[in-house]
Amino acid sequence: MKKPRITATSQSQSVSNSAPATSASSPLPSVRRTGAKAKIRRVFRLTYANNQPREEPKLFRCRDGIAFDEINAALGDAKGAKYSYEMAINLYPNDRRKLTDGYPRFSPSDLIVLTMRPPLNDKPKNGARRFIQRNHGPLEKEILDVVCRKYFTYCSRRFVKLTKRARALLGTNVDPKRWRKLEFFENHQTDKKIDLSGKENLRRHWAAVIKKHHVSPDEQVSPAEHHTSTVAYLIRDHLPKIGCDVLVSFGMDGYCTLIWNHIVRRQHPEWTQKNGFVMAELIFKEPPDQATRKKDTRPPITIAFADRIVDVNILAKAGPLT
Repeated sequence: MKKPRITATSQSQSVSNSAPATSASSPLPSVRRTGAKAKIRRVFRLTYANNQPREEPKLFRCRDGIAFDEINAALGDAKGAKYSYEMAINLYPNDRRKLTDGYPRFSPSDLIVLTMRPPLNDKPKNGARRFIQRNHGPLEKEILDVVCRKYFTYCSRRFVKLTKRARALLGTNVDPKRWRKLEFFENHQTDKKIDLSGKENLRRHWAAVIKKHHVSPDEQVSPAEHHTSTVAYLIRDHLPKIGCDVLVSFGMDGYCTLIWNHIVRRQHPEWTQKNGFVMAELIFKEPPDQATRKKDTRPPITIAFADRIVDVNILAKAGPLT
């Protein structure tokens, strides 16, 4: 006697009939392991469409994937909760669809990860040469307007300004006026730019080095000529309406974001485990063979160069703002 043929439709019906019903707004159950091992938590990569304004956005075209790889590896390296990558969520420009319309159903143990600068004040008319088109959907609003606004009153490619409460989190040896508002270079520098001594300029693999410290509305201070640096941030906080945590880890451009997340993975993977706020200065050092090495304008093949030319100065490390 022949066995009845099982179609894809009958298989899906069989699974759905055996599983408990859930509403569109209710979270999926947490994935657990048997025995004494820790619960597995799902990781969702949040990203933005990487397309020109008049181009149709595509799911596979998105930003800062290698930076996410670093943080995803850090979540696996850190001692504590165990994480498993689930899927990516691409925030298309001006896509205001509801959370019940295509978004995953998040559970309280999930973690949403954004490894790029949050476009809090990105607008084509604000003077910035590079900007990210906002999504304006409910998930983006919860992350940017609820969580990130606790720490930044302004954040674009050119400027970043801390809130008064975030400035209070700076270390006791850090001048809050100097770090309250920063202005950054916007153009990538190459080895064709050399200083008066004839040495190659180190602004070669990054653009967003600090141009000025806005210590007050009427006073701006430029960094010392020998002090080439930028800033980077890590925020892990709770999303009250979504019900899970979010991790936002970024520098002010693509290279600095990648460098920063590589540093987090290699030096401080534990920062990815607990809710809190970290602000760091990334200082670019002169390579020891700067005077003798030949000019090389080719882009790096790996991020390994960051391990030898970047020093980290922690400006703030504190629990999350409530």
